[in-house]
Amino acid sequence: MELPELETFSERVYWVVAQVPSGAVASYGQIAHLAGAPRAARAVGTLMRRSKENGHEDVPWQRIINSKGAIAFKGDTLRAEHQVRLLVAEGVVFDDYSCDMDTFEWSPDHAYWAVEW
Repeated sequence: MELPELETFSERVYWVVAQVPSGAVASYGQIAHLAGAPRAARAVGTLMRRSKENGHEDVPWQRIINSKGAIAFKGDTLRAEHQVRLLVAEGVVFDDYSCDMDTFEWSPDHAYWAVEW
């Protein structure tokens, strides 16, 4: 697979997130790793929260959750409830703001910009 020429981490993050299919989820750390910065999970979270204001309203931000399968609240319960509703509409099953990562975690066919540790 030929990757697009994206110069910044944020461009790569938004591109990788766009690859996550409906009905699947990925963790912040998984996205950071695939975008070439394995220790940047928090930065991915910030990019997801700001996707609309950064001009990426079409990116499926709701599919990115924490590594335990839970929605990250950060004090915004309305956004968390909205995220759960969006994911349930895609077929992801939640129990109290968590889903089973063994069942719903996205497994990409490519490593994208992932680097070895």
